[in-house]
Amino acid sequence: MPEGEWFDWTNKETVHGNKVFEKGYTISQIPVFLKSGTIVPMYPNFRNMESIPDTLILAVMPGSKGRMEFYDDNGKDKAYQAGGYAIIHATQETKSGITTIDIDKQIGAYPSPVKVYRIDLYNVSKAVKAFSNGKNLRCDHEPETKMAHLFLNRAFPYAKQTVNIR
Repeated sequence: MPEGEWFDWTNKETVHGNKVFEKGYTISQIPVFLKSGTIVPMYPNFRNMESIPDTLILAVMPGSKGRMEFYDDNGKDKAYQAGGYAIIHATQETKSGITTIDIDKQIGAYPSPVKVYRIDLYNVSKAVKAFSNGKNLRCDHEPETKMAHLFLNRAFPYAKQTVNIR
C-alpha cells in the first residue's frame, strides 16, 4: 500500500500505508481504496436518464486536502458543445479537527437537476455539527457504519457554498 492514510471502501476501515497490506475479499467484493482527502461525486441509485435524482452525493474521506470535479449535461444530445453543460468543483481540507468543504459556483449554462448536496463523511466515530453560512445543517450520524450524512440545499443562482464540520 502506498504511503499515506487510505480508506477501504468495501470494509469501511482506515488502512495505514507504506507497508504491505493483506486482506481476504470474497468474489463479490471489489477492493477499492480511497486516499484520505478524496471526494467522490455520485448519484443515489436511479433507473434511467429520464429520472435523474435531484440529490448529488459527495462521499468525503476526511483528510489533509482533496478536490473533485463533477461534470453534468443532459446526456441526450450535443448541446454540451454549445455550453449546455455544468461543472462543479469542490475541495475539502481537515485542520485541527475541523473539516471545511467548499463547493464552488457552477461553471456552464446547463440547468443541472442537482438541488441538494448530501455530504457523506466516512470514518466518523461520533456525531458532528455542521454549519453553512452560520446556519446549522441537518446531520445524521450512523455509529455502526461510522458515517455522517449532511444535507445542504444548493444555493441559487449557483453561488459558492462553504460547510464547516466539527
